[in-house]
Parts: sequence; structure tokens; C-alpha cells
Amino acid sequence: MRDKLVNHEVKQHVREMYVDENKFDIDTDHRMFVLRYKRGEKWRLKAANWKKFDKELRRRVWTRNGNVNDLNKEMAKTLYATAEEIIGKGKYRRFTGKDKWFTKEIKEERMRRKILNKK
Repeated sequence: MRDKLVNHEVKQHVREMYVDENKFDIDTDHRMFVLRYKRGEKWRLKAANWKKFDKELRRRVWTRNGNVNDLNKEMAKTLYATAEEIIGKGKYRRFTGKDKWFTKEIKEERMRRKILNKK
């Protein structure tokens, strides 16, 4: 089903697609179409060497001929390739509450505030 409904770019990010038989869209009276995405990698922006990225981006060859769409695609491809090479990506890490800064006192304070917010 996934191959027929989305293009190649989106297909790489979609983990699962299905029609939920139990849920309806109120406005259209149709069943809900559910997309579940893969958890991927995120850019390492905090540890990025922006000067090196800028220097490498300036070093790359840019074509100046062609229509606007082709230039835009080339620019996006060049930016992405440079970022992947210089900045890099890391695995997405879900918050587990086991970080060094997440102490018992902070956990208790969060719980106390959750209770206060419910009132």
C-alpha cells in the first residue's frame, strides 16, 4: 500500500500506513488515514563546526545556468551533501529521564507541578 500512495522521498520516512476503521473525520465523514513515521537521525547542530561548513560550501562548484527549479534542486542537494559531510547526523534519542542532570529532586518537583496544574 505504501508504494502506491506516496512518492519515493516520503516512502523512506514512512514506517506504516493504514486506514483506521474505527475513527472518522468529522468534516468529511471519511475514515482516518494513519501514517506512522520512522524515527530517524537528527543533525548534530550543537557540535557543528560552522566555519568549516561555510568554507566547504564556498569551495563547492555552483552552476549558474538552467532554470530556477534546477538551480534550486542543485542548491538543496549541495547544502545537504555538505551538511552531511561536515555536520553529520546522530541517532535520535528519546528522553528517558536517566540523564545526569535529572535528579530525584527534579523528578519530585515535576510531579508536584503536574499535580498543581491539574487543579
